[in-house]
Amino acid sequence: MKKKEISKILKRLNNCPAISDMKIIYAMEKNKRLLADEAEILDKLKKSTDNIKAYDTERFALCKKYCKKDATGLEVISNGYFMFEDSQKEEYNTEFQKLLKKHKNAIEDIERLEKEYEELMDTESDVKLLKIDFESLPALNKEQMGCLLDMINYTEG
Repeated sequence: MKKKEISKILKRLNNCPAISDMKIIYAMEKNKRLLADEAEILDKLKKSTDNIKAYDTERFALCKKYCKKDATGLEVISNGYFMFEDSQKEEYNTEFQKLLKKHKNAIEDIERLEKEYEELMDTESDVKLLKIDFESLPALNKEQMGCLLDMINYTEG
């Protein structure tokens, strides 16, 4: 399995409908722990450098300064993005261009780290899931089977 699949598999296991078979429960819990440990390591790789943190702090402050405010003075955010009045966009863009020049090294770091992270996520993981033989599975519904797919050993024959 590729590293980029780890969080998807973990999410499926965490959201799996209740299964009463003790061997399957054990395998699921063991695999959740293995996957969670690996996911935590991969998440730590996303941590920012000091110059990226400084850039993000200034970028956030700039957004807050120029974004649209509601009647109570709070920033208007839609789908995770600050909203801007047309009258403020030009001034914001001018300031933002200055910020990009000031933090040129941080921008380069962001691009480099994102590329390296994507390349890493496309490599094979050394996590070995505890597997269950298809023949030994009890009766499972479609949702239960779906969340266990990565853990099932199936041989055609």
